[in-house]
Amino acid sequence: MHTVDPTDFSPIDFFRLFFDDDLVNHLVIQTNKYASQYQEVNPNLKEFSRVHKWVDVTSSEMRAFLAIVLLM
Repeated sequence: MHTVDPTDFSPIDFFRLFFDDDLVNHLVIQTNKYASQYQEVNPNLKEFSRVHKWVDVTSSEMRAFLAIVLLM
């Protein structure tokens, strides 16, 4: 178990305690994998489906998404 001295911590420091790089990267990999698998399993999607425009999620986008969810 790690102990952390929160003296002089900013809000982003607390965020990074819970959402470290390993966790964020895992979420990114799994999100992109799910999107890819969804496209493969659903070849008959409508021409204008949003799924055709999918762009892989990045780590910075995932961090922003998690931060917004926490703020809500």
